[in-house]
Amino acid sequence: MKEKPTSPIKKPISYALAIFIWSIAIVLFILLIKSFNNNGVIADDKELFDNFSQYEGEIYLSHQYKLPDADIATFRAISDKREDNHIALDKNHVYCGNQILPDLDPQKTVALGNNYYSDGNATYYCQSNTIDEDNRVWWQVIWEEIQFQFFDVPKTQTEFYPFSKLSKSNTPYHAIPNLHNTIITDEHFVYYQGNVMKDANWQTLTEVKEQTEDGSHRQSYFYFTDGEHVYYKNQLLPLKYNEQLYSFNPNTTRFRKEYLFNPMNGMVYMEDRALEQQNAPYTLLSRYAGHAYHALFLSKNGIYFYNARGEHIESLGDNIFTNLAVLEHNENQIERLGDNIFYNQNYTEIAPLVFSNGTKTLFIDAYETWSSGSARRGGGRLASITTSINELDGDLKGEWIKLGEINSGTIWQNGERYFYFDEYGESQGFRHTIYEFKNKQIAENTLHNKDSGLSPSQLIHRLEDNDEIKLAEYNTIAIAKAKTVLYRPIFPYLFALIIVCGIAANFYRLRKKKKSKEQRKN
Repeated sequence: MKEKPTSPIKKPISYALAIFIWSIAIVLFILLIKSFNNNGVIADDKELFDNFSQYEGEIYLSHQYKLPDADIATFRAISDKREDNHIALDKNHVYCGNQILPDLDPQKTVALGNNYYSDGNATYYCQSNTIDEDNRVWWQVIWEEIQFQFFDVPKTQTEFYPFSKLSKSNTPYHAIPNLHNTIITDEHFVYYQGNVMKDANWQTLTEVKEQTEDGSHRQSYFYFTDGEHVYYKNQLLPLKYNEQLYSFNPNTTRFRKEYLFNPMNGMVYMEDRALEQQNAPYTLLSRYAGHAYHALFLSKNGIYFYNARGEHIESLGDNIFTNLAVLEHNENQIERLGDNIFYNQNYTEIAPLVFSNGTKTLFIDAYETWSSGSARRGGGRLASITTSINELDGDLKGEWIKLGEINSGTIWQNGERYFYFDEYGESQGFRHTIYEFKNKQIAENTLHNKDSGLSPSQLIHRLEDNDEIKLAEYNTIAIAKAKTVLYRPIFPYLFALIIVCGIAANFYRLRKKKKSKEQRKN
């Protein structure tokens, strides 16, 4: 059989395609290595002060980002205070990070405090923490990284110090005495982080009291009042101030959220958002957060929480295996976890996050899942966080007797069974709220050896290793679950895809070439 002649065009094209694929693979491989070894930081620059450095006649912020038109000879810090370490001046400009603040005279500009800066004519707020403004798509990230690594194009800046210009005033701006936050006034308007607090009276403005986990009070960092109005940061809330108002932030384990409670009508605000008024009055289930990722609010109509990452809730009924409902939601939603199982049941919080009514014992617990599929920090990235309401198993209808305290929790007796209630939480290495001792002797020994020199987690974990204590058996009644956004770096996946495509293309070319030779022999 006569072999069909190969097109003189196809062969060069196949070679060119293979060369192109392998060239891209090599470039991405080099880019990947360089990006790990060089993230834009200039290693041999000269430190100037705070966040600024000098390299080859140029001034840089955070060893990476060039300041436009900076004059080295007159470049200086605006003050020696830590809150101003992102502000600098030269003979021409005032800089907020590496951004020029327009209309400021550097010869007259001074720090007013609370991150405000003025030359007597123009006044600016420049936040001391950066914000991320990276809106690039994946191919832009790759192309800009190639330009930076190979062609000496400046690294793309995605983090900035936000700033805003205040209204021009004939009255000098000044900080308000006894306020510890980023607030300033010209005695006509009040600004929080450069934003106007509508109708605020600067002469009477103060912080709302904040209730801490132990029940004591301090001043809130985020809620303010002038005796009439109430504000979250600069946002005016739709309520009138009363002396009973207080703020709290029980979600310190994973996501810190600020809440405001009005005992006059039982309304709750999460930052500047109100929980639904038709479900009021609300009560906070527990002010403790050691084993909780969500603050749970009780109403006669149900249990509610603010789902900050809010992709879904899982609500369990009587049968945990057959009655599982998964509800999809948008971000930042106030969610109903389920019926209020505490309503009219006379539950008392006998220990942080542990509740008993003499018949049943409920407790709150929290756990994480990771992208590798393992719970805890065994690898991968955080995939979700969960707060669960659970009921202890077994015959626990007797009275709970507190035997004593160790510096991480308390030891309890119920009938012939002995338990450890943890108060330290996830951040201290305790994975669960309630553990059960193997017998009375071990519980008493633990109480007597609380000053053994071991840390609380070491003490409990040693008991676990010796099978002297175990996780208490329980049934899960309801869970609130929030999925997190997983970031997966594009370079390894793209590189692997190109390598696979390159290998496949070469195998196909070699196989075709071999087949062609066999046909010629025949």
